[in-house]
Amino acid sequence: MNSLRTKIRMWAPPVAVIGAVLASANYGFSKRGIAAERVQELKQIGSRLSQASELITLGTVRPETLAEIKSLRQDVELRMSESAKPGVVQGQLVASARSTGLELREVRPMTEHSGPQTSSAAVFPAYRVTVEGSYRQIAEFMQACKVQRVPARVASFQIAPAVDMQGKPKGRLKADLVMESFLPKPTTQTNATGSK
Repeated sequence: MNSLRTKIRMWAPPVAVIGAVLASANYGFSKRGIAAERVQELKQIGSRLSQASELITLGTVRPETLAEIKSLRQDVELRMSESAKPGVVQGQLVASARSTGLELREVRPMTEHSGPQTSSAAVFPAYRVTVEGSYRQIAEFMQACKVQRVPARVASFQIAPAVDMQGKPKGRLKADLVMESFLPKPTTQTNATGSK
């Protein structure tokens, strides 16, 4: 019996140490697995929050952008009001002709309007423009009219050699153009009941 007690005393501490090591390893592995699950959950939550943040950022307009949109809208509204004034459109056509170096002979509004003529459609006021210069200058003028403050497009044009009062060629071209401006359809105001 003495030898059994001695053996137990001798082997008890190493068995206890081995048991403690195995228990702590088991505890560590189980905690490590739980920690790995928690880390994975945190990664998924972080990914969802990042996606939500991107959606919110895309759907939110910054104050600077709002101010820019407001400024652009005011400019467009001002241009639309200017397009209803024949004098402003004529002034723009004159400025475009001068910027390309053409000799301007005539700019005048035409009484008829081109484009679709229904009560609900926009109208396209027409202007007759007569200029003299080189082919390049005439082409530049037509392009400049598209980008002027109150844009105008070429509806029709005829180019012929320019002649003086005696019918002798001047050595340059004469262009008769019909330019169209844009006039939006009038908007009708409605009151709170929805009637016009």
